[in-house]
Amino acid sequence: MKHKVKVVRLPTKDFTDIIIPTKGVGKGVLHLKEYYGNAMLDMGDEYHHLHATVSQDREPIKEGDWFIWHDSGEPKLFKCIGLTEDTHLKVQNSLNNTTLGTYLKDPNESEYGDWAKCYSRKIIATTDSKLLLDMNQTIDIAKLQQSFLKEFVANPDGEWEVEYDGMVKAFESFTGIQEYRLKLNQDNTLTPIALKEKMYSREDINSTFHYGHAIGMNTVLATQSQNSDDPTDLPDVEALKINWIENNL
Repeated sequence: MKHKVKVVRLPTKDFTDIIIPTKGVGKGVLHLKEYYGNAMLDMGDEYHHLHATVSQDREPIKEGDWFIWHDSGEPKLFKCIGLTEDTHLKVQNSLNNTTLGTYLKDPNESEYGDWAKCYSRKIIATTDSKLLLDMNQTIDIAKLQQSFLKEFVANPDGEWEVEYDGMVKAFESFTGIQEYRLKLNQDNTLTPIALKEKMYSREDINSTFHYGHAIGMNTVLATQSQNSDDPTDLPDVEALKINWIENNL
């Protein structure tokens, strides 16, 4: 099962593989350190970390998770330290924190606070090794594969997706409860892939389904009326159509 992700970049004091000039002709253009060389900080260059995030309908944020909050303005990195009435996330935002202190933040930001879950996305993979080592390596974050960095620099405005493996959990009294786990590379890294361009729009598919539905149902009804005294129930084509569109468009 594939799921869309958002890749967020944040400026940092760390020396990373992603460099972005903030001044001059090349302002805002991403570069790989491998080809660009060290950032010229006195000229306005910045190092950036990348964070791959998913919506909470795929992975709800729980205590201990790192997440990105973004409503307006610049995205913010937080660590969840609890929930508030299931609508807000309690966070730690200390500039003295070993991890958060390496990000370029507004020093006037509050150290603690409650932030709306609806604007929050869980980090599932990152270039920041400090997030990987947090909580004695019990945090569920993968490292972004190095090859993905080249793809991202070449297409920073692109759309990306990852794959989840479905797993069925069995219990004594019943079976069939399914959970999805992020599919990683053999070295436990994650490589988001570019979303493939869709050949047809939702409207095209919708019209095609209705046309096929009309022809197909007429054929089925005609055949059943001739060959069966007790015809079987017809499939819910509308439900099949909606399900196909949601999974493929």
